[in-house]
Amino acid sequence: MIYCSIEAAFEKVKGQLFLELKNAENQWKIASEESGRYSVRSEIKGRVYKTLKEKGELVRRNEAVAVIGSGDSFYLRLSVDEMDIRKVKDGQAVFVKIDAFADQVFEASVRQVHPLVDSREQSLRVDADFTKPFAGGFSGLAVEANIVIQKKERALVIPKSLLLTGDSVFIRTKDGNRKVKVKKGIETLDEVEVLEGLTAENVLLVKN
Repeated sequence: MIYCSIEAAFEKVKGQLFLELKNAENQWKIASEESGRYSVRSEIKGRVYKTLKEKGELVRRNEAVAVIGSGDSFYLRLSVDEMDIRKVKDGQAVFVKIDAFADQVFEASVRQVHPLVDSREQSLRVDADFTKPFAGGFSGLAVEANIVIQKKERALVIPKSLLLTGDSVFIRTKDGNRKVKVKKGIETLDEVEVLEGLTAENVLLVKN
């Protein structure tokens, strides 16, 4: 009888310890999940470009705390006027000038034309990829881009700043200065092609 009582007590203690172990494991699991909510982790490997919160600020659930991106893979986000967007197609070549790298011209190609119009600027977003890796390491730089929509081996072009209202320019002649009307062709941000009205021998005058 004494032997049986000791065995029953052992089984009882064993059962209690097992329950305590399970309770401890559950509490540890809950505590681990709770502590994980206070750890900031990114779902991608990359570089932190901007932090959106200061030390001590409250961060709510699903609220962004930083901007993270690739450190070696960049693309161009361009704005194209809605009047010109029908000329832009995937794969077209793009020549880019970046203010921070004024002595260089970068090459890219159109990757995607977004169909939604920005009602504030009446423009559409166009994404382009650099032909060669961009090693600048900066995001958000100001750029000026020319998308190649047509090529010509020979063309007469003039600075766009010389073009007057009504598509005309001032030229110098042996009889004095006069205003002539021209027919425009391809345009860029800085230059315009002249199809008719001028020759390569004409001397253009800067407008006052």
